[in-house]
Amino acid sequence: MDIEKEIIKIKSYIEIENLMSRYMHYHSCFRDDLILSQLWAMDREDITLEDGASGVFKGSEHIRAYYTGRPNPPGKFIFHSIHTPVIEIADDCMTAKGVWMLSGVESGMVPDDVKNLPEDMFCKNKVDGKRVWAHWCWSKYGIDFINEDGKWKIWHFHCYALTRTPFDTNWVEFAAKQTLARHGKPTDPNAPKLKFIGDNGIPVFFPQPDEPTTFHWDYDGLTSRVVLQPVPPEPYDTFENTFKY
Repeated sequence: MDIEKEIIKIKSYIEIENLMSRYMHYHSCFRDDLILSQLWAMDREDITLEDGASGVFKGSEHIRAYYTGRPNPPGKFIFHSIHTPVIEIADDCMTAKGVWMLSGVESGMVPDDVKNLPEDMFCKNKVDGKRVWAHWCWSKYGIDFINEDGKWKIWHFHCYALTRTPFDTNWVEFAAKQTLARHGKPTDPNAPKLKFIGDNGIPVFFPQPDEPTTFHWDYDGLTSRVVLQPVPPEPYDTFENTFKY
């Protein structure tokens, strides 16, 4: 056994866990500037990001655009928790792979006169005359990391969005309603995807992606069976001999 290499791998595991924990702390407080400046390998043009069915964003310019302008109006609240990690450090200690599960809540208020937002995303009761969206949400992460001068950075980031539901509707009922509403109405793959609800309830959409979505699975509440995606990483020697998230 190469003791020195094993020590490096153990330290790398801890550093990657801390990196992802920082990501969630920054994300929940809308500090996307720190996510970009501290956690991403922004000097590389082969960095990629994929979020649900939004498509693939490539390169520092487009990933910076993805994180730019996330609104933080009064009353908005995001609290995500990641857990169940599986992390593998390559034998050459130059890359690493990891998967996590995510559960959390997201919420905010929208003026009652804002139109063109799906009614079933809102809770039943209003607050101060405003419609409330308060959601449970669940996702998974599959991420590749790269070692830059002794620092681990995000290289390929893939968020596998699973399902969400308003606080006062169970996820089975909500998913089934969404599925039935789409029945016989195929989704236009080129239609813009809702990213978040912005200031004053104005919807904000994902920018145009560089490539189509590689994989997306929604829990539909009716017929879907859970799939093993992202696949947890197995031990590997170098990135050329594994897959990309």
